[in-house]
Amino acid sequence: MTPFSKAVGRAARGLLAVAMLGAAAVPAGGQSGVAASPPGDRPRAVTGGCPAPDAVRKLYGSENRTMRTRRRVMALTFNAAWNEKGIATVLGVLRRRHAPATFFLTGDFAHRYPAQARTLAAAGHGIGNHSYSHPHFAALRPSERAADVLKADRALRAATGAAPLPFFRFPYSETSPQEIAEVNALGFADIEFTTDTNGYLGTPGGMSVRRAVRRAVGALEAGAILQMHVGSRDGRDSVLDAQALPGIIDAVRARGYEITDLRDLLGAREIGCHGHATGTRLWCFRNLFGRAGKSRSHSVRSGTAHSQPLSAGGACGPRRYGHGVAGGGRTARPARRREETAPSAAPAGR
Repeated sequence: MTPFSKAVGRAARGLLAVAMLGAAAVPAGGQSGVAASPPGDRPRAVTGGCPAPDAVRKLYGSENRTMRTRRRVMALTFNAAWNEKGIATVLGVLRRRHAPATFFLTGDFAHRYPAQARTLAAAGHGIGNHSYSHPHFAALRPSERAADVLKADRALRAATGAAPLPFFRFPYSETSPQEIAEVNALGFADIEFTTDTNGYLGTPGGMSVRRAVRRAVGALEAGAILQMHVGSRDGRDSVLDAQALPGIIDAVRARGYEITDLRDLLGAREIGCHGHATGTRLWCFRNLFGRAGKSRSHSVRSGTAHSQPLSAGGACGPRRYGHGVAGGGRTARPARRREETAPSAAPAGR
């Protein structure tokens, strides 16, 4: 166990109030942008009484900046907080190149762009939680952090019509052992990244398509997690990460790596449930990897399973990319790496 994991464990033992989640209430007139939970919907574990799958719990206590695997794979992830400018381009590239991705949406984004959020989920890509208002978590109290995370979860469910993955990515990638323990207590694993393309800086920030591709290729290692962004922080229609995506995918594959699904983190044989806060919606996490065979070039064409929503007594089955839903999984285990930060001229990407 690493010193970081031990620190998370110590923080978790001091968070019984948050873990129980019944006492995590926002003070009257609480933090701007973080709404208090309505009566009868106080912050509680997102699993809604359903125990977190073992594969999810194994990710607790870590920043998870890589997937622990010896396979030559890279997972593509996108943050969505500013606007929807690059979504159509990104989805088109992923579809044409048969590549999976996971999108970490803020609840505010889902509230402002529900149609785009639903489109991302309907295309078969994973949906993760990136907070509601994208605050600096260190400036909030534990109850305010819990309220923000759970408000985002409700917004994602409302916009996509599906239960998101039990994955949380901290705003600005600012983590601490206590804050990781808090989101773990809420039923989420913290999923950060190996490197950011820094495409969000745009050309005004000194970036270009070539430099974004170079940063992605420079991060290649077994289980790397790449962070990108679907929007532009300055409101421009041009989204550099969207423009660089074809070159990134092609360059990664040309070097003998597969584009894999971040949902590999959920485990090879794990069947668990990640329920709605009311317990009315469950998601099955199941991997069919190996049952349908594996493509030599990249695994997605083999028909990787996606989860489907089910009610009591329901079942889930495989879905191909382009026709799936928000949750699902395959296999790999996490490892922590030190964060690669953006240039000092701008804060870490949203």
